Amino acid sequence: MICLKNNHVEEIFNGMTGTLLAISKEKNKNLEYYDTEIEFDDEDNIYFLNMDIKQFNNPTTILKSNGEDINLFDFGYAFTVHKAQGSQSEKVVLFEERFAQMSDDIWRRWLYTGVTRAVSELYIIGK
Repeated sequence: MICLKNNHVEEIFNGMTGTLLAISKEKNKNLEYYDTEIEFDDEDNIYFLNMDIKQFNNPTTILKSNGEDINLFDFGYAFTVHKAQGSQSEKVVLFEERFAQMSDDIWRRWLYTGVTRAVSELYIIGK
């Protein structure tokens, strides 16, 4: 799992990654959510968190669900450089794809962010 939004009360932050240990679907008023247990990488505690169901596989980040703040997570087995900001991984495979609308400056910043996510191994796959 990857966290997509800071929650200072729960002490979880954008870019944190972890393993989902348990999950159940819940409903409170008009809001459906997942009640979860997560073990975050490099953390000692198990976190018991509610997650927005609609965020999974959504191409954009949801700001609020039915006007309520809720924790935002997505699958973390692979993610974009944008979603990887603030996190690191032991091994990173970076698919270098420059889009026509990217200026040279934006492309350099994107590549720098992607490359600096790797702790010990980096593989760049390009054209």
